[in-house]
Formats: sequence, C-alpha cells, structure tokens
Amino acid sequence: MTGRGPAPAVPDRAGQQVRAGVVLAWASLAAAVVAAVATALLLGGTALEDGGAVTVLVLLGLPALCCAAGVLGARRRSRWAVPLMAAAALVCLAWTLLTALGVGFLPLVPAVLLVAATVLSGAGRLERRMDARSRTSGR
Repeated sequence: MTGRGPAPAVPDRAGQQVRAGVVLAWASLAAAVVAAVATALLLGGTALEDGGAVTVLVLLGLPALCCAAGVLGARRRSRWAVPLMAAAALVCLAWTLLTALGVGFLPLVPAVLLVAATVLSGAGRLERRMDARSRTSGR
C-alpha cells in the first residue's frame, strides 16, 4: 500500500452550469420581486389613480411570473425545461422593453438574469446530452 487516497473526482462542468442556471433563475425571481416593489414605490399613487390596482399588478407582476416559470424550468429535468425557460425569458425581456418608457428600466435586471440562467442551463444540459451520447457510442 502506497498511502495514496482515492483519486480526485473530476469536476462535472455540465452539472455546475445547470446548478448555476438554477441559482441565476432564483436570483432573477428575487430581483423581479424587488424591482416590482421598488417600481411601485417610485410610481406611488399616480399609477394606482391612473390605471387601478389590477393594471399595476399586471405591469409589474408579469416579469415576476415569467421568472417564476423560469425557476420551474430550471428545476425540471425534462426535455421541455430549456424551452420553457427560453420562452419565459423572451416574454420577460419583451415585456420589460415594451413597458420601459412607462415604468422604467428597473425590471430589465431580472430579465437579463433570466436570459443568462437560460443560456447556462441550456449549455449544461446540452453538454450532458453530448457526454451521454459519446459514452454510449464508445468514442
């Protein structure tokens, strides 16, 4: 016996990317909630007087809803996880850019975080799939 311990584990880069995507998805949800609350406080009563509570909820709540869908997609292991995240990210980004002149660019932060989470999670899942294919084909 030479006194050597077990061989060091090879880091799973694809798993790290998927986990980073999950963390970014949760961060986008937190940022969306903070952005919604901050924007509501900045707009004050004028938005409530002009459009009512439902309008403010839809304007500020849709990015948070998209980020929640992104978190669900990041946590799933199905083949529809990345398309769900991508759709949520695109809707969030489009809604943020559409409403930017009215409520400001503060909700852009969660949209960008959700896009980054989608890219990381999708790259990690693709790399896992490619590794599995190369192992089964014997290359």
